[in-house]
Amino acid sequence: MGVSINWAYPQLAESLGARRTPSHEVPKSKPPGRCGADRGKGSTATLHFATYNTKTLASQEDLEQLQDQLKGFKWSVIGLCETYRKGEGSVELSDRSWLYDAGRTEESPNTKGLAFLVHKDIKDYIESFDKHSDRIISCKIKLQGESLQLIEAYAPTTEYDDADVEIFYEERENAMGPKCKYNL
Repeated sequence: MGVSINWAYPQLAESLGARRTPSHEVPKSKPPGRCGADRGKGSTATLHFATYNTKTLASQEDLEQLQDQLKGFKWSVIGLCETYRKGEGSVELSDRSWLYDAGRTEESPNTKGLAFLVHKDIKDYIESFDKHSDRIISCKIKLQGESLQLIEAYAPTTEYDDADVEIFYEERENAMGPKCKYNL
């Protein structure tokens, strides 16, 4: 299977609210199916990746607004930061896409939260979701004979101590292990 990768940066901020209070727990379920790339040789697929700082996805209403806004965009996986959600796990949404969320826990109550939104058409090609730290998560997608690893990171700003910044870069390097041929 040939893969063409397109980057997209949807302009969604105007339509999303700015709520900052999480109001739910993410169920700890996994998406069904773990098929490999079962397309025949010579077939191609185009994957569309995006990143988006949501400012919040704490409530069900916030998720529904995001889903509604995405109807006009081509996307396969969207890396989300500042979700302000509680818990960690995967949940199937009303449009059959999957949200993998690594949010606030008792061990890390100050995390702002990271997530991947995975389109229903490629959810069966997801190998795994991993939380590497409060600032880094990854998603592995099975391609024909290879894996593509997407890394979503929420980097510290210049207001942070240099030691915190160094720790972040070390964690990022560790997340990009040799297990995947392609890292984005």
